[in-house]
Amino acid sequence: MFSTETMADKDYGVDILDWEDSRPEEFSFIKHMIAGSWAGIMEHWGMFPFDTVKTHIQASTQKMGILTTAKKLYKENGISRFYKGVNVIASGCIPAHAWYFTTYEVAKETFGVDDGNTHFLISGLIGALATLSHDAFLTPSDWIKQRMQLTGLSTLQWLKETIRQEGVRALFRSYPVTLMMNIPFAFTLVSANENIKVYARPKDHKHPIIVYFGWAFIAGMISSFLTNPMDVIKTRLQTQHHNSSLHSADKDAWKAEAEKLGGRLEVEDSEALKEAKYRDVRHAVKEIYKAEGASGFYKGVVPRMLFVSPGVAISWGTYEIFKSMLIKDS
Repeated sequence: MFSTETMADKDYGVDILDWEDSRPEEFSFIKHMIAGSWAGIMEHWGMFPFDTVKTHIQASTQKMGILTTAKKLYKENGISRFYKGVNVIASGCIPAHAWYFTTYEVAKETFGVDDGNTHFLISGLIGALATLSHDAFLTPSDWIKQRMQLTGLSTLQWLKETIRQEGVRALFRSYPVTLMMNIPFAFTLVSANENIKVYARPKDHKHPIIVYFGWAFIAGMISSFLTNPMDVIKTRLQTQHHNSSLHSADKDAWKAEAEKLGGRLEVEDSEALKEAKYRDVRHAVKEIYKAEGASGFYKGVVPRMLFVSPGVAISWGTYEIFKSMLIKDS
């Protein structure tokens, strides 16, 4: 790993601590994709335990505290219980983040936002555009991942049973609400990241990468709080009839079915599964509000902020570091 001072003292024809400067011609988009892939892996792997806790809280119609949920998960199967489904999201986030950052770089060059001036609207739109390709890749993986987090069953079991009982379209059922959540999230995040540097001038600081991490963290915190209601809706659309395995009744049911069927997922009332509990966004909003009130839309907001904020900082910081190293290699 190269220190900030070492990087700054060398001249590679481009300031490698500033990701809005023009890249060298030989710095191909393949390298942007590599840097983006590593950013996604570091983000999701590092923050996955918080995501698991958040999913259990949001999927449950009962009130569940953060520490209580974490303790129950740990008691179930130790640390590994927090990482159930990480393999699925890791495989999905590699192409998703690769295309996210590639789209981001292409759009920046296309719209010419590298002139050192503020472009709040355009940079925000670039973030929104990047998330379109990102979510198309990640939504099916996120669907399977959340069900694995809740029940502890395997990737293949969930994929087979989801397609058999709900059809392939079920894997993309939450794509519209995911976009409704992530477009304003990405708009806010990228606009803040791009434009704050014009005023804060992080390159004037002794440790500019720390400044980049800090502002990404703050932008992630604000964005995750504002978009939590859509995340709750997305979680309910993806998990449907499947509640948290931490509830004793649900836990016993999952265990009995898994033992009876050799790990194959089944329930007594298969017809109930075929009919979605939450048909679409409007229906989900209505049902959640009727059963849980307005507070239901902010379930899991604290673990989500704990998951998203450092995740954003890790993702953008890792992308910057790997991009810097690859530019140096070029």
